[in-house]
Order: sequence, then structure tokens, then C-alpha cells
Amino acid sequence: MALLLAYWHHASQASHPVLRIELFRTRTFRVAVIGSFVTRLGAGGWPFLLPLLYQVGLGSRRAIWLLIMPQFLAAHQPEVTIPAVLTGSAYRRVLGINTLLMRLVIGSSP
Repeated sequence: MALLLAYWHHASQASHPVLRIELFRTRTFRVAVIGSFVTRLGAGGWPFLLPLLYQVGLGSRRAIWLLIMPQFLAAHQPEVTIPAVLTGSAYRRVLGINTLLMRLVIGSSP
């Protein structure tokens, strides 16, 4: 949060900032950036927290690797599927459905 506030201060005074703060006045831009930020925060913690959860629950390192391997493989699948999904659908629709699905997945976790 401190870095965001520091950039906000810098961008308001710089003559050519990397990201102009005025863009956040546009509702669609603001919703897309904030929604993407929150989704990445929620989804980004899973690879670090799940091994700890498995180790406490199962107690076996071998079982942990067998449970984590499908996650690793699934993390590389979007490189193949996302271009096809985006060419077949509108970006706005894909973003909305993705945000809804991520909300359900994150909300259903313990």
C-alpha cells in the first residue's frame, strides 16, 4: 500500500508518468484494474499456502508432491487455451466470467 501511495504522489507531480492517474476516472478501466488486482492477490497466495496446508494435514512430503504436481501442470495450460478463448469471445465477457469463477473458488476455500 505504501508503494501505491508513493506512486500516486509521484504520478500526480511527474510530467510524463508511466500510468496517468486520470485513467482511473474511467469506470471500466478502474473496475478492470481493481478487479484484476484483487483476483491476483487471492489466487497468487495459493501456491505458497497449499503445501503448508497439505504438510500439516497429511504429514507426508511425498503425498504433498503428488498433490501439487497437477497444479503445476494446470498453471501452464492457459498459455495454450487463452488465445483461443479470447478470439472466440469478447474480452469483457471473459473478464466477467473469470472474476465470477475466481470469486466462487476463493470463497469456497477453507
